[in-house]
Amino acid sequence: MEMFHKNDLLPDELKWFGLKVDPFNEVFDEEQFVYPELEALRYQLANAMLTNQVVFLIGDSGSGKSTLIRMAEEEALRTAGDKLKPVWCPVNTARITDVVLDETLLDALRGLSPSNTTSRAKTLRNVMLERHPTFKTALIIDDAHRLRPAVFMHLRTLRQFETARRLLAIILIGEPALAMLLKRDDIQNVFGRSRLINMPPLTAVHEKRGSKTLITKPARVVEFLRHVFERVGHGAEFGQIWSDERAIGMVGELGQYPMNVMNVATLAMKMARRAGSRVVTPEAVNMVGARS
Repeated sequence: MEMFHKNDLLPDELKWFGLKVDPFNEVFDEEQFVYPELEALRYQLANAMLTNQVVFLIGDSGSGKSTLIRMAEEEALRTAGDKLKPVWCPVNTARITDVVLDETLLDALRGLSPSNTTSRAKTLRNVMLERHPTFKTALIIDDAHRLRPAVFMHLRTLRQFETARRLLAIILIGEPALAMLLKRDDIQNVFGRSRLINMPPLTAVHEKRGSKTLITKPARVVEFLRHVFERVGHGAEFGQIWSDERAIGMVGELGQYPMNVMNVATLAMKMARRAGSRVVTPEAVNMVGARS
């Protein structure tokens, strides 16, 4: 999927479409528009944090992975309260297991060689068992597609201890390159039972009829764009500007995920204004695709 850069509608363009504010320029809270596939994943990921699972969440940049994890984190904390500690770990952390510990516990690892993976993992296991017998940690690693293969081995060593398996969930978030990394022979079986979840695009609406699953693509994009316009008081204008569902379907095909769909829609409106049309047409969306 191609990522489209954010653009703003200019005052002349806003006036042309009868808008007082740019609906795509307002701060957008992705949690305000949660489609059913995301809702299901929120509970699955929350359960993974509570039951010490290893999960790989994969999606393109801007697909809402981090937002989904934060939603799952909130759900898990509502259930576990202070017995769960979610820890976000930057991918460039030198010693990835250290972030699981409080600062006061890091002394247990000082003096051990960073390359001595087994010793560090054993020490971490003992500290977790001694200090937090009923305390669970969800280690969340963002940009995991940038991890070195050696780090996966480090995490595997940690998970081999029963104590860590009972007290530690690992959530790895990454772009599609992470899925390719997981196909490597030396990494494929690192975690044993682990789950791989792909971010569902906004454009896919699954509807079961009998034994068949149909995919109706424009429907949810229409719903999403209407939501974006209505939240700034421009619901009526949405119906006029975006009256061509074929154009909306094309926007969905190009953008796929909420933030990118808004960027494509902005560019399509700019193209429509340039063409002298107050309705976004398929031709205007084609011009966006041609420029990319």
